[in-house]
Order: sequence, then structure tokens, then C-alpha cells
Amino acid sequence: IITITRTFQYLTLYTQFFTLIALYTYAPNHMFIAQFLTIYVFIVYHGINYICPFYLTYHNEKIVNEVISWIPPYNENIILWFGLHLQHTIGPFYIYYLSYKYDITYENNIVGFFYTFLALLFYILWNLFCWNVQGKATYPFLNDLREFSLETAFYSLMFVLFLFIGCIMTSMYSSFVFFCIGVLYTKCNYIYDINVTNLVNQLTTN
Repeated sequence: IITITRTFQYLTLYTQFFTLIALYTYAPNHMFIAQFLTIYVFIVYHGINYICPFYLTYHNEKIVNEVISWIPPYNENIILWFGLHLQHTIGPFYIYYLSYKYDITYENNIVGFFYTFLALLFYILWNLFCWNVQGKATYPFLNDLREFSLETAFYSLMFVLFLFIGCIMTSMYSSFVFFCIGVLYTKCNYIYDINVTNLVNQLTTN
């Protein structure tokens, strides 16, 4: 129970739970929730990281400087670095690609929008509950927000961001974004396949 409590305090891991469900079912509403939450994580994570990476974790300075960075460390922490970028950077665009590949549209998906709102609302309530029980916020910046009475303003801003992302995803622009990312992924895979095929042919000839 303690492990589960601590695990689902983190928005990224909470998002991965819905992502796994979406990748198993490929149902439009499940994909909508996963897509929404992953892009939400992308914006919030990289936004706070840009302001100050120490707001995201309680780890020491060495870990923060090596792991929460765009430049990979050349030691054992590269595994953590890759895992973080897989979750926070690559994940959202991979869901976009799957939406394009399987022709899943989110236009006018008000049901998915409503379910996503409930998912985020539950996360916030759960996070606040865990914070109250443990006496320690999941992320360091939340402590500062409460200390300076900016917590309500922050959640209000996150709600505006929620509406902004939702309006884009449920509009016709989502299809255009999916198309562009899908074409890019397809092109990269095509180039990769050609290079691998040429390499295999050369090795066979030699």
C-alpha cells in the first residue's frame, strides 16, 4: 500500500498507467486520455525544468545536473536520463504517431475530454491527500508555492492549460498535428529500413 501510494504521487507514473491501458485497447477514449496526459506531462515537466530543475526532485545536485538535462551523462546515470526522456519527451509524440497510424481521431471527443478531466482531478486530490499524510510534497516546487500562498494560482494556471490542450485536441487541428508527426515517423522508419537493408546486403556480399 505504501509503495502504491508513493508511486502514483508522480504524475508521470500515473500517466503511464493510462498509457498502458490505451496501448492495450487502442480505444479512442483511452487513447485520448493517454495522449492528453502525456502532452500535459511534456509541457509541465520541461516548463519547470527550464525554470529550475531542482524544483522537480529532492535528489542531490550531481543527479539533477546529470539526469535532468538534454545532454546525456557518460556514466551509469545515462539509464536514468534515457528513462526520463522516454517518459517525458518521446512518449507524447509516440502516442501521436499511433493515433496517425491507426487513424484514431479526437475531433469533438467530449467524452474523452470529460474522462481526462476526471483523471486529472483525481490525481490532484490524491496528491494533496498524500501530501497531507506524509507532510512532504511530491515535487519541491509545491512546497514553495504553498509557502508563498501561490498554490491556488498554480492549480488555476494548470486548469487553463488543461482547457487549452483540450480545445486543440478536440478541434480539427489535432488531425493536422497527427498527420505531420505521423509522416515524420514514417519517413524516419523508411530511412532506417533502407540503411539496415543496405548494411545487410553489404555484409552478405563481403
